[in-house]
Amino acid sequence: MAQFLRQQGKQAWALRGGLAAWRAAGLPMESKHAGHAPGPEEECPDCHEDVAAHVA
Repeated sequence: MAQFLRQQGKQAWALRGGLAAWRAAGLPMESKHAGHAPGPEEECPDCHEDVAAHVA
């Protein structure tokens, strides 16, 4: 994943042991509530286009 993100121009590093090692080290975590998933006729909350525009 880190390599993919770097290819996209993002700063990213691989964590030895992954997320389990992060948690075990007691490092900060942030939860994100998914909430309502918009239907195809609804507006995308990120770009404000119809959600259907994102479906291949």
